[in-house]
Formats: sequence, C-alpha cells, structure tokens
Amino acid sequence: MDQGGPREVFYRTTQMALTCSNCPHRPVIQETTSHLTLDLERSTSSTVRQCLRAFFVPDSALDGFQCGGCDRVDTSTQSSSISTPPTILMVHLKRLAVGKKIRRQIEFNAELDLNAYFAIKRAPLLYELVGVTKRIGKHKDRHYIAVGTRYR
Repeated sequence: MDQGGPREVFYRTTQMALTCSNCPHRPVIQETTSHLTLDLERSTSSTVRQCLRAFFVPDSALDGFQCGGCDRVDTSTQSSSISTPPTILMVHLKRLAVGKKIRRQIEFNAELDLNAYFAIKRAPLLYELVGVTKRIGKHKDRHYIAVGTRYR
C-alpha cells in the first residue's frame, strides 16, 4: 500500500449507493474522510466489529427519493462500502446523543478485518490496534488520555 502523504495514509474513500425500489438505477456517491464514525445511538452493539456490521448494513434511505432512471418518487435503499482503504484507520465511537451520553462499554480486538466491507473484493486487509484515546471528566474539567501499544 502507498505510504505517501497524510491523505494517502489517513484518508479513506467510502461509496454510498442508492438503489431505486422501482428500477435498476443505482447512483453512487463517493466520500473521502479521515475517520470512520460509528454511531452508538443507532446500534445496540457491544463490540467494534458489531458496530461496523451495523454501519455497513443496507438500510432504507430516503422517502420521497426521485430516481434519475425512472423519474418516479419513491423509497430507496442505501448501502455503503469502502472503495479505497487508508493505511492507518481511525475509528470514532460517537457516544453523544441528543441530551445524553451513551456510556456502555464497547469491546475491541487487537486486530480488525474490514474485507467484508470493500466495494470490490481484494486481498485481505487487517488493521492492528496501536492506540486508544479517551475523554475523561465533565464539561469544563475534561482531559484526553491516550494509551498506545508498542508499535513493531
């Protein structure tokens, strides 16, 4: 994998496909971001792997979606996949919801396999956990701590 500048190292490209419920039209939107945000409010998952599975599962998208293929207004299905993986993957667990903080523990393994979420099947790609950051404290008196593993 290219070890180029920060964009090649930290950024990934995800594609989101909207599938019309009436015809085979399937527009694809590409999005480049530096991290993967897993929304804990939308999922009851207790592991990072389960959160990833929930993030990538196809879901009802837009009611009132106007298809560019058949021009009908109806519902669509949204599905996401990774088209270009980063060298270094940053995963953000979104714990804040409207008026509350989600406090349940989320387990994570030392290795993370994302092969099931690629748009095109490719050689296996495993990510190794090298660090975790955590926010502790309340509103004005908060601190961030980082815990790292020895990188080989």
